[in-house]
Amino acid sequence: HVVTNAHVLYCCKTVIVHDLGSCRSTAVTIVATEQKSDLGLLRLDKPVKHHATLRRGKELQLGEEVSTYDRRSVVDNCPQYVVGQGEVTKLNWMPDDSRLFGHSSQTDSGSSGGPVLDASGHVIGVNTMSSTGNLNVAYGVKPYLLEAFLKTNRIEYNTAPSIEKLSRLEIKEKSDKFTLIVKCMR
Repeated sequence: HVVTNAHVLYCCKTVIVHDLGSCRSTAVTIVATEQKSDLGLLRLDKPVKHHATLRRGKELQLGEEVSTYDRRSVVDNCPQYVVGQGEVTKLNWMPDDSRLFGHSSQTDSGSSGGPVLDASGHVIGVNTMSSTGNLNVAYGVKPYLLEAFLKTNRIEYNTAPSIEKLSRLEIKEKSDKFTLIVKCMR
């Protein structure tokens, strides 16, 4: 299974995922979408070798370091991504809405649905949107909503405490194995 944003899957006739390393494409099935949390779930026909690990035992903290995938250029019809770093800048998107958290890691159009990772390369959220203008704030779906969404859809997932700090390159190498590019064909 693959998690992305519900808005990425809106009005798709076909959804294709690409492996980051080889850019091989595979058609997938949309299993579920949840508009309020902006999460979507896809099912691959074949199992994947590597899975993401969600962080266990630590709440989001202001100033905590995060990494995200940011879409860059297209090479041989395959989008390229870099891993950017920033920090948690807001614990709640708005005073009366705690679904999203804000972070300063660069995320441009085409980065929605990607993982927000902690310093150990564990998933702590799902990128959902970026602010416009000079604010340099992007938003991620909080981990409690991601876990509830997976449980509701009976998807098993791995958790682990974050006990080591990885370099940006180590985070990229680790997360490249489980991150897929989702393409909606309308």
